[in-house]
Amino acid sequence: MSKPDIIDIIRNANTDRGNFDVNSILSSVGFSLGISAILFVAFSLLRPRNTVVYAPKLKYADEKFAPPKLNNAPWAWIKPVLRVKEDYMLERIGLDAVIFLRFLRMCRNYLLFLTVLGCGVLIPVNLIGTNKLSSSNTNGTNPLLKLSTAGLYGSWLYAHIGMSYIFTLALLLLIWHNQKRVIQLRRKYFASDEFQASLHSRTLMLIDLPSQARSDAALAERASTLKQAKPYSQVQMGRDVGKIPALIESHEAAVRKLEGYLASYLKNPDKLPAKRPTHKGQDAIDYYSSRVRSLEKQIEVARDEYEAFRTKPYGFISYPAIPQAHAVAKANKGDSNVFLAPKPRDIIWKNMGTRQSTRTSNRIFGNVLFVFMCILWTVPNALVATFLQNIYNLGYVWPWFQGRINANPKLWAAVQGVLAPLILTLFFLLLPVLMRRLSQFSGSLTKTSRERNVFHKLYLFFFVNNFVIFTLFGVVWSFVVSSIVQTAQDQTGFAGFWRALKKSDFFAGASNAIINTSTFWILYVAQRNLGCFVDLVQIWILVLKWVKRTFFSPSPREMIEWSAPQPFDYASYYNSFLYNFTIVVTYAAIAPLILPFGLLYFVISGVTYKYTLLYVSITKVESGGSFWRVLVNRLLWILALANLVLFVVIWIKIRIYTAIAVAPIFVLLIAFKLFLWKKYDTVFEYCLEEASESQVPMVHKNDAKKDRLRQRFGHPALTQPLMVPMVYEKSRHLLRQVYKGRLTDDESGSLFADSQTFSGDGIAMTTPHKVGQSPFADSPGSTGTQTPGLSRAGSFEGRFELVREGDVADEKYVHQVAEANGNDEHLFADVSRPGTRQGSLAPSEHEDWSRPSTRGIERKPVFATTTPPRAPYPLMQQPSESAMYTLQDTYSTASLGEATAYHGALQHPAYVEDQDDYTNLLRQEDVGHQEDYERRAPSQRPPRPW
Repeated sequence: MSKPDIIDIIRNANTDRGNFDVNSILSSVGFSLGISAILFVAFSLLRPRNTVVYAPKLKYADEKFAPPKLNNAPWAWIKPVLRVKEDYMLERIGLDAVIFLRFLRMCRNYLLFLTVLGCGVLIPVNLIGTNKLSSSNTNGTNPLLKLSTAGLYGSWLYAHIGMSYIFTLALLLLIWHNQKRVIQLRRKYFASDEFQASLHSRTLMLIDLPSQARSDAALAERASTLKQAKPYSQVQMGRDVGKIPALIESHEAAVRKLEGYLASYLKNPDKLPAKRPTHKGQDAIDYYSSRVRSLEKQIEVARDEYEAFRTKPYGFISYPAIPQAHAVAKANKGDSNVFLAPKPRDIIWKNMGTRQSTRTSNRIFGNVLFVFMCILWTVPNALVATFLQNIYNLGYVWPWFQGRINANPKLWAAVQGVLAPLILTLFFLLLPVLMRRLSQFSGSLTKTSRERNVFHKLYLFFFVNNFVIFTLFGVVWSFVVSSIVQTAQDQTGFAGFWRALKKSDFFAGASNAIINTSTFWILYVAQRNLGCFVDLVQIWILVLKWVKRTFFSPSPREMIEWSAPQPFDYASYYNSFLYNFTIVVTYAAIAPLILPFGLLYFVISGVTYKYTLLYVSITKVESGGSFWRVLVNRLLWILALANLVLFVVIWIKIRIYTAIAVAPIFVLLIAFKLFLWKKYDTVFEYCLEEASESQVPMVHKNDAKKDRLRQRFGHPALTQPLMVPMVYEKSRHLLRQVYKGRLTDDESGSLFADSQTFSGDGIAMTTPHKVGQSPFADSPGSTGTQTPGLSRAGSFEGRFELVREGDVADEKYVHQVAEANGNDEHLFADVSRPGTRQGSLAPSEHEDWSRPSTRGIERKPVFATTTPPRAPYPLMQQPSESAMYTLQDTYSTASLGEATAYHGALQHPAYVEDQDDYTNLLRQEDVGHQEDYERRAPSQRPPRPW
């Protein structure tokens, strides 16, 4: 093709581009709103019939955390979501979720203010100024750019400078207002019964202890030498648990493999496959069942040898009261080795014993790998930025494609409006997984800190690659194209091209190119509304479940895990919303047309994600709102970026002396950050006596006596329940055939877990039990407390747990899996949560006492039933040892009365330990059965209540 032909293509493309951009935006908005409306109606119609999918917390959550009830009307979910208040949500969904929703409301309110001023003031100024200046670059060619600052120069930009101050002050006032409210919420969190009763809230964690200080005695000495040292209750060094965690991980993987092979082989019990599944040339079912038994024995031996293991370079110090621990932590804040202890479930135990030098080297390598990922993504990002955000650029270098565009401009406008934003959106789904693994490899000690690290990396990655680099490539391409046109006109070849590059006004072109890319970002933000409804309908989850159920053979455990409420991914969602907020605020002054699209996005998000957090998702580990300070820092950075972009545009379009008028804003932002740090950081982080107001801190005096630190902050591998393979009940008659007659091992004649009801042929079967009926009972009148369908702790005799297909969404299994995966917070009541089932009189030293679960976990001596109390709990004096020795039948009211002097109804009997400690509750499951207790291996026996 000749040079004149190229020039004609570029000129025609520039002529038609204005209408093309308008069509792209209309196509993108129409596509997004149309599909969103369809998904909204689909959700409203499907929700009443699919509670397990669309309101699992309504089905499974205990009374303490249950959201407002919903009827079956299609639109019945809207009113409760709009009316529910923040204080109501605080108790049910936790502070992390409340702060997330508060952040969305703050962004929504801010963008509403900006939309009114941007559309009511700046767009008229831009339109009038552009028409009067009659810019050849914009007037008559691209109507969208008339609404931006692309055609403005001189005094017409003074209005934008003034608006930048108003925009900045408005967000600072909103941050200050919300900061005060967050501090109030934090104080309520500190004053909550859960926080006051938990052990972690009054415990310090010390890491990187030198080898000479790795003993309990040395740690006690260290506790007395800390700044503002207080009398402590107990110290506990971390211990090396050897290969136990790796063995448990291998055991879990083997159990899941075995379940998968069994589910596939026994999918149709009436017609088994002719060939049994194989693994590396062996019978897969026999191989994995043998491996499971072998790993169980190895774990049992390793746990018995635990006391001989050496200590690790970390430890814990508990204090009698929360203000004492927090005062010591505050005084030693500059010490990088002293921290407030996280919740035990929040700790990444694998990284706790890692040396500081190893964590440092891993962190450096992780950062290098992160930079490499950023560079690697530059190539596909450049292609998207250059050709997909403006599809006419592809026509510049591909004349045939330019002809297709000219033939069907509306079709290709729709493609441009959908394709490029969709590619970036899909990439959002993949990157968090990589960043999470990278952060854990870098040495994060807690899941909460790991998630904040993921958030940092995600935001930095998307800001640099999908905003800076994306915009920069658009600028460079525009500059190169204009030079090509000039060179072709002069017909001077490469030397002329180089002269054209040097003569061209790069900065002016860069300014216009930055503004021109606003069209793409409008398309991108407009499509984000679609993402909100995709999340609400859970379309990907539904498709994945349908594919697995139709074409594969999911195991009972997989089916149960699909039914359980899933944890909310705060890091990914915070990154997504902040990234979009960055785009909207950055372009607010120079291309205000983006504001109504951003406002619509946050309005819809506020409603949809409020429903999600109330009814669908849970917080895996409550951090008490630890993301808030990170969010504030990011918001201040966004304001700085938006004003920096405006500074550059003013500098290019007028002169630097005029642009300096924006500079005081940066000083204001720094001063505001220092104000927040000085006034609020300490109050936010620490629960001190002066901050507790009228709250009387709870005092705990028996940590050492009851060895609470070891029980709560011991490595979970020592007490973690081992998985019991699950098999569908419909296949139980085939198990003898599947196992070729080998239904027992050397130690036991039982194939099935202990907590099952036995049929006449000796085959065990998991069946739901009525409240108050023991799964171990010989008669329907017996009572017990074991959760139905779950195997007893400490037993290595059971081999399988049979599950009815209709019971995979049953509450007992969902609670079991949620607890095993650590997803039970704000779902069902732990015994440590006062006011909840199994929790009104929970011991204060135990934050997360476990429900009855699978074998291997250490049981705690507390009475509990599976139903909420019907009357106030009776309180008695602590029973004597002689009385407790007479307690042989734990399910007998008479025997219980003899031990506790209480002869009322058999429900949650409790005794008062002392006035200063939190009231304790006895829970006794099966330890009263002496024969069963004695035949267990010593390492697997639960502690006796006496």
